[in-house]
Amino acid sequence: METILDQDASRSAEHKTLEDLCNGDYKIDLSKYMNKSFEIFQKEWALFGAYTFVMILIFLVSIITIIGPVLIAFPLAAGYHIACRKIQNGETLSFSDFFGGFSKFGDFVVLSLIQFAIIVVPSLAMGIFPAIAAEMGGDAGAVLMVFTLFLQLIFYVLIMAFTVLTYFSLPLILYGELSPSQALKYSFRIAKKNFWWILLVSLLAGIFAQIGVIACGIGLFFTAGFTEIFRYLAYEDVFGLASRRAEAE
Repeated sequence: METILDQDASRSAEHKTLEDLCNGDYKIDLSKYMNKSFEIFQKEWALFGAYTFVMILIFLVSIITIIGPVLIAFPLAAGYHIACRKIQNGETLSFSDFFGGFSKFGDFVVLSLIQFAIIVVPSLAMGIFPAIAAEMGGDAGAVLMVFTLFLQLIFYVLIMAFTVLTYFSLPLILYGELSPSQALKYSFRIAKKNFWWILLVSLLAGIFAQIGVIACGIGLFFTAGFTEIFRYLAYEDVFGLASRRAEAE
């Protein structure tokens, strides 16, 4: 009898090697991800909604530790990927499956801290400039404030670019079994070949997620997961779900 691992290996055997993908030998099929995301979601919409609700509660509690949300963000996001895989494989999905991302907790913490250092630390540093500008006052303060706004705009663009370039890092750890540094390296090299398409996928997934906010906030529990469902579908389509560790070593 064919096992789930056999299914994953067979599905991934049709995919390109990491080096092929680094050379841009793949495409992003936005319409397919849209259709599949709805198919997956509607099969277990209640569990997706319940998990999002619990996840938000966990985040609120973790804020007490300040660094807590940074440490648990990736393991919790990985829960959507695990759910998608089980649904696609025709397995029975249970609520506990959503927490399977914590099996890679150490790797996800390293990934989170790297991204925290690259994004959050510089943004906090730039927060000092408005205070300095207010203290200076006059024309010099106004010039510094304009310069700060310009820096913030540039930094926002860089954050968007960084988000796109690291788009595949989470599933490369979860399914590709790469180390955090390897996941970032290959995500950068591969994502840059289809930068604008991946940006479009991210934006579209974000729009679906925001629909819940518009619907009086209640719908958020049912739409927030679309960001990760899209990411899972893009990764599965491009990389497959088999381990890529041997290729990266």
